[in-house]
Amino acid sequence: QEAAAAATYFWGAYTIRRYGACKTVPDQFNPLSPDAQQSWAMNVAAVQLETSWDGVRVDDVSRRRFGYGLRVAVEEFLRIWS
Repeated sequence: QEAAAAATYFWGAYTIRRYGACKTVPDQFNPLSPDAQQSWAMNVAAVQLETSWDGVRVDDVSRRRFGYGLRVAVEEFLRIWS
């Protein structure tokens, strides 16, 4: 029961591991079917950002400003990388 509790306890990386790196979830706790793990899940990558409340999430203007800056940075990264 302790192992099951540890596997089901929510922490931020769970969703990223589940959908973005399903092979990092132990088989006995992996909610994806073996077929899914070998098909679509092998073509998904995920990024998780944890941001400060102050200056980023405090209000709509801050969220929009952060979102715009993040979009510009990601687009530039992808332009250089690809």
